[in-house]
Formats: sequence, structure tokens, C-alpha cells
Amino acid sequence: MKNIVIDTCVFIHIVRDTTTGKRCLKELEKYDEAANIIVSVVTKAELVSFIAQNNWGKPKIQKLNKILEEITYIDISNADQLLIDSYTEIDAFSKRKTKDKSGNILERSARKMTFG
Repeated sequence: MKNIVIDTCVFIHIVRDTTTGKRCLKELEKYDEAANIIVSVVTKAELVSFIAQNNWGKPKIQKLNKILEEITYIDISNADQLLIDSYTEIDAFSKRKTKDKSGNILERSARKMTFG
């Protein structure tokens, strides 16, 4: 079983049923049917805040809650360097600021990425 950390923006795309959300779901299916989806408690708080700020209706809230029922939540600890490193990579990628081994900004990003 693989552990997969998912950030806030992925959940928002999935619930909104965007093209990106659909591609994310397809990618997740490739990993492992029994994958353990992990989110930090910060991600859950960001999602609750996002819902309040964007006035989501009942159907979207129910869809998100159904997804969140099957997830493992973890507290973020300053000592959890692997989690911090993973978050750093995800966040930089989502903001088009991921660098290659030479320190150059990559052309691809979460917004431009094609799966396949």
C-alpha cells in the first residue's frame, strides 16, 4: 500500500469536477487501488476556510465530506522533515516554481501538466 499526500488545490479541482481534477483522479488510480491518502490537518482547515469564503452549496460540501471521510489525517510536526519536504515540493510545483537539479525553473507545472 502506498501513502499519497494530497494538497488543498487537488481536492478543490476534484470537487469542482474540473479537467485537472479528473486527471488527478486518473493519476491516483494508477498508483494503487488501496492507496492511503494522507492530508495534514492544515489542508483540512484550508478546505473548510475555502468553502466558507466561496459560498459552496450543499452538493459540493457533501462531495468533499464524502472524500474526506476516507482519508488519513496527520498533524504537522516540526520534526517530520519528510512531510515538510513533500509539502515544499508540491507547493512549489503548483506555483510554477519547481527547479531542476541545476536550479533552473521548470517549464511545466501543476497548471500545465499533462498526464499520460
